[in-house]
Amino acid sequence: MKIKNILLGLCLSSMLTANIYADSAVKVEFDGKTLEFPDAQPKIVDSRTMVPLRSIFEKLGFGISWDANTRSALLSGNGVRVQVSESDIIAFSKASGLEIPVDTSVLPRIMDDRFYLPLRAIAQTTGAQVGWDADAKLVSIKSPALLDKEAKEKEKELIESGKIKGDTSVSVKSEETDELKYYDSTDPTGLLKPSDEKYLKSVFDKLGLIHSWAIEHDDHALMRFYGMAYTDGEISPNISDHSELMTLCAELEALKPGSETSSIHPHVLNFTLKVRSLCTSCDSGTLTAPQFTEKIDTLAKERKTISIDFARALNDYFIQNGVLYESVFGEYVLDSMN
Repeated sequence: MKIKNILLGLCLSSMLTANIYADSAVKVEFDGKTLEFPDAQPKIVDSRTMVPLRSIFEKLGFGISWDANTRSALLSGNGVRVQVSESDIIAFSKASGLEIPVDTSVLPRIMDDRFYLPLRAIAQTTGAQVGWDADAKLVSIKSPALLDKEAKEKEKELIESGKIKGDTSVSVKSEETDELKYYDSTDPTGLLKPSDEKYLKSVFDKLGLIHSWAIEHDDHALMRFYGMAYTDGEISPNISDHSELMTLCAELEALKPGSETSSIHPHVLNFTLKVRSLCTSCDSGTLTAPQFTEKIDTLAKERKTISIDFARALNDYFIQNGVLYESVFGEYVLDSMN
């Protein structure tokens, strides 16, 4: 029986570690220069490249502080603050105070006495571009400064060739195709149709009202839902009048997207479902503090995922239709579910 237990334990251990392995063949380039990993090699975790904390992120302009007691780190620089631990990644814009969507499908973890972070997820919070060449096993990172330089050089080249007019073009980079598209900045609406514009303005307005309601009423459940009040302690249900929020959810659900924004509306509906669930949990009076805390934290993680999907769908729509969204809707509309 002991031998069987030992074998079973070895099998389980093998299964648990099957998706984590060091890969010295993986190369990482930063702005065209190969980075060296003298002490700890990158690891592949669930098809994601993980790198030691200080190996790359200081080169991306982050100041890093490590808290051994909480096993967490704070990265600050390039206009963002990123809190990382083995249970979450939370990024905020220093300018707006709004949360930046981050892919948390693979979380930081401590391996071989080193704190490893998912390279792409953290790097992209700075505006860096991260590429992967599967054949060469090469991760390539381009800093915002290099991307800006390349865009200006490309724009200059196109102006000199007569393909675009000087001083009226704006470059927008598509991560899907790595293609630089150029639009006339005198027409920031691009191919935006009136029905789509009306829909999006209504969405952004009502999402903003929900966010403002949370702050104005100091609603601790909604604040935690939005990532504005992360604590390690429990929170209790706060029974209050959430009818205004329910009305805003109903108004969002009743909106009719235009022909080009139909792919965005499902994310809006998913978001309203989470807000409704939060309000119901607050007002039910049946949940204990631990149950309520777990419920809100689960909803907060789900909101973060929905926000990422929403931002990506919006970004794809704006790029495909040549819409300079900062000029039309405001700089932070991609973050409007945060």
